[in-house]
Amino acid sequence: MSRKKSRRQEKAEFGQEMNRLAVKLSAACSISDDFPSTPQEHWQLYRRVTSVLEEFLLMQKPKTVPPVRSEEESQALLDQFAGWLGRHKADLGCLKIGKVDIGDRGLIANDKLETSDLALTIPTKIMMSKFSALTTPLCHLIRNDKICQKLPNISLALHVLNEKFKRDSFWKPYIQTLPESYHTPLYYTEEEMKLLEGSSAFHDAIICVRNIALHYSYFFQRIKEFPNLPLNCDTFTYDEYRWAVSTVMTRQNSIPLMNEGGQRERSLALVPFWDMINHRQGGQISTDFDDSNDCLKCYAMWPCKPDSQFMMYYGDRSSTDFLINSAFVPENNDHDRFKLKLGISKADKLVEKRKAVFESCGIPPNLSGTFYLTRPPRPLPYDTTLFLRVFCMNEAELDCCSTEQARSDPMKLRQSLIDSSSPWSLDLHKRLWSFLNTRCQLLLRQYPSSDEADSRVLDDAASSLPTRLIMQLRKSERRLLNELIAYAQVKLEHLESS
Repeated sequence: MSRKKSRRQEKAEFGQEMNRLAVKLSAACSISDDFPSTPQEHWQLYRRVTSVLEEFLLMQKPKTVPPVRSEEESQALLDQFAGWLGRHKADLGCLKIGKVDIGDRGLIANDKLETSDLALTIPTKIMMSKFSALTTPLCHLIRNDKICQKLPNISLALHVLNEKFKRDSFWKPYIQTLPESYHTPLYYTEEEMKLLEGSSAFHDAIICVRNIALHYSYFFQRIKEFPNLPLNCDTFTYDEYRWAVSTVMTRQNSIPLMNEGGQRERSLALVPFWDMINHRQGGQISTDFDDSNDCLKCYAMWPCKPDSQFMMYYGDRSSTDFLINSAFVPENNDHDRFKLKLGISKADKLVEKRKAVFESCGIPPNLSGTFYLTRPPRPLPYDTTLFLRVFCMNEAELDCCSTEQARSDPMKLRQSLIDSSSPWSLDLHKRLWSFLNTRCQLLLRQYPSSDEADSRVLDDAASSLPTRLIMQLRKSERRLLNELIAYAQVKLEHLESS
């Protein structure tokens, strides 16, 4: 009896320590509405949060480390997965899962495919989504929880994790073929995260870690309300949670699924087998939904030779988006963009007049915001152009935008501010491009090392994969900033000669 009592006491004490850490983690994640504003504050937040996460990882570390799967075991799981797909009417065509790089997998074509050929068909009944989660005991949590309602990706992550620990899960053949870990920011070491300093991804990566940590501290307490779930206080570790979240981050897609009312509704979903297709630059989206047969169809985007990798285009996304949400960085991303925070100082003597122009355009008079710079020849999206024009205006130009006639037609005023052919003064154009030129040069100086030094790290086989990905991102960002500087300087030269 005393031995059993001792074990109960140990479990109770462990539970109390876990509860204490959950409260501590929630406090560490706490930030004000306008925080953070500097890289130093970002880093302080990151260190504060990860110090508690490290305590969780240490306390929750399994007593025995599961053995690494052998090639034979991995292949046996893939064979089981293929059999499961076939039993549930997935048509894989001539595609199979195979190795495409060191440690990576993708889809390999056994036969020749021409552009626009139907490559594979996946029925919705084997997809994992919010709607499939609502058919499980997890439904009570997902249906009523405020975070699950607001963040469907978190609902999907909890669904994946609950099924992972369910012995007879319908999705077991799929889940057991998923990667055992990922290279998302949730897995970065402190040294790897530090490499992002100076990059536009630094803020996003840290906020990603903070948000997932906050959600974990919240659901660690909520899971106790559902003691009969496979997902419980013993299985719901931080390491498992970041695995589930990373699974969803790197594989989720928006699919028009049937909701509980029998209507089509777009929902985030995991699509088994289809989510093994790797990205290739260029092209257009080549996946379609067949409503009558309730399935997803994928077509060849390019000709595909036998024994070559079948790939598709993921869409127009920035390199930062690829790094954080897909854990890779394309070498040449034609659709890259640089995230830029711009603001109007409250000390600006014309601040009220600038706010008045924003109001006249029918947009919120924000003094700061997040904007984007894109690759030339169209480096300034409409909202960036509008903000920079108002930001660079002198008092007379601001007064011109605030007349009764200008305020009477907000759409016309807004169009004149975003249209590159609008007859604003040459001096205003010079101020805008001069500001952009200077700002991009300052951004280049924020990187802690040179492009040549980053290339050496990128080429070093001893560098970790996250390190190489971050080096690739920094090189991509530098290339974009240099293109913007060159474009701005050409614009200034042209304006000077006009």
